[in-house]
Amino acid sequence: MVINLAFSIFILFCILENSNPIEYKGSFAELGEFPYVVLLLINKGMSCTGGLLEPAWIVTAAHCVVDKQNKKFIPEDITLEKPFEMNNCVNIIEMAGDEWPYKDGGEYRSCIAAGFGDLGKTKSNTKLKKMNVEATHGEKSCPCTKRLECLMLQKKSFKICIPATTIG
Repeated sequence: MVINLAFSIFILFCILENSNPIEYKGSFAELGEFPYVVLLLINKGMSCTGGLLEPAWIVTAAHCVVDKQNKKFIPEDITLEKPFEMNNCVNIIEMAGDEWPYKDGGEYRSCIAAGFGDLGKTKSNTKLKKMNVEATHGEKSCPCTKRLECLMLQKKSFKICIPATTIG
């Protein structure tokens, strides 16, 4: 469940990279504030957010690395040229080991989502952004189905449901 939350945070900004259905009410992150968040620069100007799990392992959305148009592309043929060098500004994500607080029939946790999502205000998305979200998990947390993680943004005005089985 904790790993699902970490992947959910990354998926949130991958969703926001492709469409901007809400008004962004976050801010820009400071250097070193989220040392595990990675900007992936893909061909044709596309960029995605990823998370550093190990010095040589990044997790990101599948659509960022699978090219359905190019028949010569081998999906499993993705690698880092060399592992990241760990320091104060580059480090692996730490997974929380504590239980989620339980209230109102679901498990809730306040979190900060961080990523390079497109706000439609600049040409490039190279500035790391952050915003407060409330992650929920449990039978009553998502209206769609009980097997989803949900991220609620700013006063529960917008909810993103993410299948837990597809993110870890």
